Amino acid sequence: MDLLTIPIKPNRPLGKTPYYPATDERWDLGPFLSYANRKDVTGPSVSLDQQHVVYTTWLYIGLLCEFLCMNASSDGNRLIPLEEAQRLLEAIYGDCVTTIFNDDDSDSFRFHYLNGQAVLGLMPNIQMSLNFTADEDPRIVPATRYGHLAECLQLTSRMISGAHKGFSSSLKLAICALGECLSFKIQQSKPFIAMVVEGISTPAIHSDWKKSFFAPDGGFEKHMLDRGWCRSDLSRVNALYQRLHTLFYLSLMDRIIPGRDHSGCNEHRCSAGQIVDGTYKLSHDPALEKECGCEEMEVDLVAVNSVLADEDLKTFPVLVVEQDESGKVVLKVRPFTEKVKYVAISHVWADGLGNTKANTLQTCQVARLGRLVKAVEDDFNAKSPEQPPVKYCLWIDTLCVPVAPRPEDEPVDPERLRIYHLALGRMKDVYVDAAHVLVLDKALMIYEAETRHPAEALLRIFASSQWMRRLWCLQEGVFAQSLYFQFQDGPINPSHFMTALENTAKADFRYHHIIGDLTDEFNRLDNNRLQQRPRNHDFLLSIQSALSYRAVTVPSDEPLCIATLFGLDVPAILAAPRDLESRMKLIWQMIQSEVGSLPALVIFRADNTISSPGWGWASKTFLLSGHGGSSIMMPGYKTFHYIDGHTKHWLSTSLIPTATIIPDQGLELTLPGLIIESATPSPSVWDRLITGNDEPYLCFYNETEQTWYKIVDWYRLYGTAEGGPRESEPNHQLFHRIVEDLGKAVLLRSEEGKGNWAGSLCLLGRPTTNLQNTSTSSPTPIRWLRKVILSPLSQHETIIAQTLTFISRAVAESPEAKSLTQTLTDHQHMSDGEFFKSAREKLRTMLKTQTIKEWDSCPDFAEAVTQVMGEGMREYIWAGTAVRYGSYRVGRNVGGKKGDEGVKWVVS
Repeated sequence: MDLLTIPIKPNRPLGKTPYYPATDERWDLGPFLSYANRKDVTGPSVSLDQQHVVYTTWLYIGLLCEFLCMNASSDGNRLIPLEEAQRLLEAIYGDCVTTIFNDDDSDSFRFHYLNGQAVLGLMPNIQMSLNFTADEDPRIVPATRYGHLAECLQLTSRMISGAHKGFSSSLKLAICALGECLSFKIQQSKPFIAMVVEGISTPAIHSDWKKSFFAPDGGFEKHMLDRGWCRSDLSRVNALYQRLHTLFYLSLMDRIIPGRDHSGCNEHRCSAGQIVDGTYKLSHDPALEKECGCEEMEVDLVAVNSVLADEDLKTFPVLVVEQDESGKVVLKVRPFTEKVKYVAISHVWADGLGNTKANTLQTCQVARLGRLVKAVEDDFNAKSPEQPPVKYCLWIDTLCVPVAPRPEDEPVDPERLRIYHLALGRMKDVYVDAAHVLVLDKALMIYEAETRHPAEALLRIFASSQWMRRLWCLQEGVFAQSLYFQFQDGPINPSHFMTALENTAKADFRYHHIIGDLTDEFNRLDNNRLQQRPRNHDFLLSIQSALSYRAVTVPSDEPLCIATLFGLDVPAILAAPRDLESRMKLIWQMIQSEVGSLPALVIFRADNTISSPGWGWASKTFLLSGHGGSSIMMPGYKTFHYIDGHTKHWLSTSLIPTATIIPDQGLELTLPGLIIESATPSPSVWDRLITGNDEPYLCFYNETEQTWYKIVDWYRLYGTAEGGPRESEPNHQLFHRIVEDLGKAVLLRSEEGKGNWAGSLCLLGRPTTNLQNTSTSSPTPIRWLRKVILSPLSQHETIIAQTLTFISRAVAESPEAKSLTQTLTDHQHMSDGEFFKSAREKLRTMLKTQTIKEWDSCPDFAEAVTQVMGEGMREYIWAGTAVRYGSYRVGRNVGGKKGDEGVKWVVS
């Protein structure tokens, strides 16, 4: 584990990574890629103990040797003579494998472990070998060598991902840490950088070394949860941070915040920072909490409203915190002008500095705010001696924004509402015009900054603060010209700490991994990046990226924040009804107005959708993230490779079909379609021949392609979004209900031009009109239902589907079965009656007898069932015939023979 960087005071003791091979076992200096075959250590027969030995020798020592040019190539040639390579290998073992001997006087050892610090000592040699060019050694062609090393890294990653369940988490971590270090060294080599700069194609260097970090057997997830982290924190850092070094560093940091309970949180949302109206209390100065008995101090609200209502100034109020002759704290209100300098406070309301009922704060808190602003003032003046000293005023929303009218205030005073809207409309100006924005977050203020490593201080800000999880705080940080974060020992500017971390990385390259992730965080708070993103379909990605993993207490504030952040029509949002759906409909229309259209593929990322007619395709929040969340990031990205190894995804807008909102009707788009309809009489009662008829997927036969497919529910695979579609059907018979009720269903495919539907993410829709007239000119209306995955049946699954369908239809067409089916239909509302039970039992017997007969006479069918379902199914597979007949469907492509030309639809 000592290959990875750690905080100055980690939250747990760190063990050593065991060295598993026997002392006389050595890496053989042969070709790296063929080692497993050479040693015959492939396949499931390799035990866990063998795997530990093989992976230590091959994927750790052998990979090091590969990067040091010590191994033979696939054709047996060597860059370093064998004798010299053997000498170097002994030196590596001597330095990188450390032995701890027993305490007695004998020579017996107690423990061998991998010494990561010694491996770090080899990195300059590795960097030197990677910098060789053909001019220096004609045997080396950088592009070819980089491609080979990239293949070695990919193989290492695949092998470690497929390790046995009980594989040592410590050894896995060590191998992945080595892989990440070596990947970085390639990307920092001079020839590689030159190739990138000159536009020469470079091999993709594996960068996802952290993918198994939160695996259940690793223990890191449980450890972090025990140390105060929220489940949604782990989801966020796993999604946004790409480096193993960063995640490991975070796992060694506490996140215990007094008064925060994460027991009600989930992977999508942190509820600990939410305000619960009616139970919210103002806090006192934490330093005085136990003995402070001060009263609430109210701002001069008449003066505040007067400043906001002044049509000539069009400004906002700021505050001066003073003490009178008796030492009493005094608040004065003055209008902001260009000559006034002030510090705007950005705070987490859950810490007790907000007020939902009145423009008041505890007197001790007002005094404390005055001191904190004075500290920023002193810091700035000390670091800017060439400038005249400045005196800062204060702005905080709790005192400077009139309290929002509440539902119980009806009828609402129009003037009060107008002034409140004026204050909200000027929020952007407040943070843009502030000399500094000071962030107050209890999660930061319990720690000192100066005694911590710059990496830890920055990660506490960006990865573990509650401030990074709140939506209103996003715009407060984005619009800030100068951003300070208050720690226990004073305010810090994160840019200064980033400079210190970059200087540290000059001596220790490992911090570049953390810098890469922190740079992404800085970019997410970069106003210029947000405002200057082109107004094309990337605009949606900008919104999603900015809002991901943040939360807001009042849902209808989300559209207001979006409009403010991205320069949309804030007055129009304020004028709309104050509910989330009304405002989000405006946001979608504003985005379309800005861009000119929407990407049609938004329908495949819609969860938690707007309930109004015609809007079932549109997510009503951009805040949820992850597999189960409301993500508008769509398939069809171009992938660009950066020198730092971080892979970015941007929307390939030229490849994505567009869509247009038709208000209150739906989203008009052109996509390939597939119509599915029942091929059996309706209503069918055959599904009641068996109990517990769980239908996890729907099978159908595509007549156009003459291929069997199955539709798998997206939410079964990836979970259900908070507020998204939920399975309420008994036994999950969702697909059966759709076709039974409607007779038909529609699939729309997310990707064009593939030629078939295999592996497609699809939209399952409910047709609302005749499907016989689908065309490329007149749109066909369908209702959005849910996301599904379409997959072709395997060869064995196809045999089962064909056979069971044949059996069920053959039995169903017999006169006796028709009579029994009619009896079931006539008595289906009396399923406990004798007529129903008798008819059901006779049909069961007919199906079971015919299925066993087919099993005994058709070896292919028996083999297919055994391969797919396992042994012992001869007496039970008959139940599938009832499902086949009761839910047999056929499909046909629309929009060309292969369904790739597209048809017009209106999705509502």
